[in-house]
Amino acid sequence: MKNDQAYQCPAVSVGNLNLLRALGRGNFPVIAATSIANEVAFYSKYANDIHRIPGPTKTPVEFTQALLELGKDLKDLSPILFYDADADLLCISRNRSKFNDYFRFNMPPHEIIEKLVDKARFIDYANKYKLPIPNAKVIGFENDSYKVSSDIFSLPVIVKPVTRIDWFDSPLAKAFGKGGKAILVHDKNELEQIVKISVDYQVGIVIQELITGDESQILSYHSYISKTGSILGEYTGKKYRTFPNHFGMSTCVEVCENQEIIDAGRGIIEKTELVGIVKIDFKKDPLTGKLYLLEINPRFNIWNYPGAVSGVNLPVIAYCDIVDEKPNFPIKVNKNIKWIDAARDRQMYKEIGRGYEFYYNSWLKNLNNSTVYTIWAWNDPVPYFWCILNRCRNGVNKAISKVYGYIMQSLGNLQ
Repeated sequence: MKNDQAYQCPAVSVGNLNLLRALGRGNFPVIAATSIANEVAFYSKYANDIHRIPGPTKTPVEFTQALLELGKDLKDLSPILFYDADADLLCISRNRSKFNDYFRFNMPPHEIIEKLVDKARFIDYANKYKLPIPNAKVIGFENDSYKVSSDIFSLPVIVKPVTRIDWFDSPLAKAFGKGGKAILVHDKNELEQIVKISVDYQVGIVIQELITGDESQILSYHSYISKTGSILGEYTGKKYRTFPNHFGMSTCVEVCENQEIIDAGRGIIEKTELVGIVKIDFKKDPLTGKLYLLEINPRFNIWNYPGAVSGVNLPVIAYCDIVDEKPNFPIKVNKNIKWIDAARDRQMYKEIGRGYEFYYNSWLKNLNNSTVYTIWAWNDPVPYFWCILNRCRNGVNKAISKVYGYIMQSLGNLQ
């Protein structure tokens, strides 16, 4: 059934441990090519080879050059390229004429990528196809834009960055974000202050109406679409917890079946004619039951690992499609699988003052085959122990530095 020559093509994973573990379940070699931020992936048994490259967020030119150099070395093997962050996606898309010479991948046209990643352009894109997005307004950098901002919507509203790249280092995120991906605003004066800072520091933002309900109302559709438009695999997911508790990064999600979300996701795919990997986030208003489209992400993500364990391995399906193999993969999940980021999940419980619940809800309650973790895995334990050793090493270095500083200060006082 399988073409042995085709399956010699390596998968190059420019991403974190979750993507690597999903790819590692396939019948092909996997190369971990990523920055120091994802170094833990280098210690996974699924990494047949490793390459440290600069990160795309701070050094996009160096990232592109390093990845192209790797592509040149692997050119004869026709490698398949995988990516799981906006910065990776944009660098590859914007330089696809160069990457096409060395790698194979399936992603939407460049202009579509730009519209999906940029939330300001996404509004126009969604309106073009009459997609059910919340009411939103892009704030430009005109000097008087902040004076009228508070009259756009009824408070409360949420404020989101036009692009999440570098958001957490921005003045707005540091002053108002509380570590989250968006800012919840209840006060008119605070909103005007936020918009004024965005203008002063040239940080693009979107003001959006607040859809009621907590993070557990966020549901997602995941699929891989061939270049001919066929959906080769799909599943849905439910978010349970995030850190911070509002607008934070996911700490607990579950792959499950939800026909309403599948129908909604398929409807968007049909309208927009997207291809490649797709993640579509919705939020259901608990009062009206209406589904709102929040965003469309054309890249691999943390969901792909629990999805693979649930029976639908979208990265492997993508690989097989790109090398022209048509294996008989299931397109629906055969069991529900939870994914937990234990470190952030513990912070979430501490944030809400119920830290003791973490040990039961995140660990004891999930000691079975229906939960996977972002670091820990019974069949791939070395990354977890590397994290423990690395943390101990950092602790020792800090202690030594502190003692050294105390000694030097004491010697200085003696003089």
